[in-house]
Amino acid sequence: DPDSLSINELRSHASNLRISLPGGTAKQPILDAVKDWLSVRPDSEFILRWMELDKDIEKQLPRYTEFSASAASDPEQTIKTIANRETRRILQDEQLHVEALETIGKEIDLTIQERVTHITRRISAYCPDIDEAIVNTSVDFRQPAVSVGINWRRGGRDYDLRKAGDGRRRRITLAVHEADHEVLAGGTGARSEFIAYDEPDTHLDHAAQRALFDILARQGSMEHVQVLAATHSLSFIDKVELGAVIQFRLNADLHTEVNSVADSSEDNDLAFISKICAGLGVRNSALLTERCFLVVEGETEHAALPWFFQHLTGSSLAASGITILNAKGSGSVCRVIETLLCQLDRQVVLLIDSDVKHSSAGVFRPPWLSDYGFKDGHNLFYIGDQEFEDAFQDATWTEVLNEAFAPTDDNGDWTQVEIQLMRDKNKKFSRELETAVRRRCKRRVSKPDLGIALGRLSVSGHGIPPDL
Repeated sequence: DPDSLSINELRSHASNLRISLPGGTAKQPILDAVKDWLSVRPDSEFILRWMELDKDIEKQLPRYTEFSASAASDPEQTIKTIANRETRRILQDEQLHVEALETIGKEIDLTIQERVTHITRRISAYCPDIDEAIVNTSVDFRQPAVSVGINWRRGGRDYDLRKAGDGRRRRITLAVHEADHEVLAGGTGARSEFIAYDEPDTHLDHAAQRALFDILARQGSMEHVQVLAATHSLSFIDKVELGAVIQFRLNADLHTEVNSVADSSEDNDLAFISKICAGLGVRNSALLTERCFLVVEGETEHAALPWFFQHLTGSSLAASGITILNAKGSGSVCRVIETLLCQLDRQVVLLIDSDVKHSSAGVFRPPWLSDYGFKDGHNLFYIGDQEFEDAFQDATWTEVLNEAFAPTDDNGDWTQVEIQLMRDKNKKFSRELETAVRRRCKRRVSKPDLGIALGRLSVSGHGIPPDL
């Protein structure tokens, strides 16, 4: 807005924009020249300037309070932040003489202006080429700076908290946040609160992290309070609803990417995905950070594969950034896979029973697999004639059963002939296997039990089919 600028500001802008100006010291010809230049410029060359927010609108916006990471273990700084917030709240909300405060602020501004003229005169004396220097000041009692000092005593003596260990300082800070919850609870009104915590969990042990999370969760449950926590704590990430997590990470070009399942999911759909993940035992942190997800169809392979992987690679699945998911025959797991592939850009590998190839029913239907880019031998692997259990030879199962499930009847050890009969009797070899073990061992056995026994045998170098 040229009319709001001084003659020196007009000349400065004109010089930067290479606008030709008339000579002389009169402002109006210069102002006219700038307006003429502006009148022929396309709108695309302009950007909107910042406007001062109307006070009535400002009062409707949430108050913002930030607890910085540097002050996370500093109780006095935390108390100062709370005191500043509450002072602003009192000045803005309580029935104080706001007009009187504004009048005092204007009087102080005038007095300051009179005193800083000495500064502007001295600048002109030292720099004759400077035509004019204007210092603007503004005193706003709605933005106070409150000083906080705390005298600590311990054992009847003065106590310097700065010399205390981080653990004690953290416990005191937790107490301050706990008390702040009570303060916030008593501050309901027309104005809402937005409270941000930067790395609040730093140097906290697991018990203290749980206590702090509980405090923040109770703060955020209040109708007039929103809480944002920037954190690397997996404990924090796993405790919140999946839709409340926003992930920042660097891509291959070292640019920041923002990922959120909530951005592309309806609330009901998101709740459905969260419920499935909870049922599968998948944590939020795994969804957001794991390198790969290995999806299997049954309990036996879910129990056995971690042993096989450890034996073959010398590393655990967890250490390698791999999470194993058991579909448990539920078609709902396909929705989780879609989320992993399409919304979180995660790598997914399927290990499924071979009978899927010849069936149009079941969880993983061939058309669905191809639609999401699963290719045999690349990220899709079939096992067994029908299922995982029948991929292992009779000799392997004989050894597993004799070692882990020694018979208690009078028919002697397990034999390969016995295993072969089970295989021939029923297409579902696993069902015959479970039934036989229960009958001969007089004990209840489950598929995970069979999988663990199979996996333990692999440690000695046996039990892994060549094509696994």
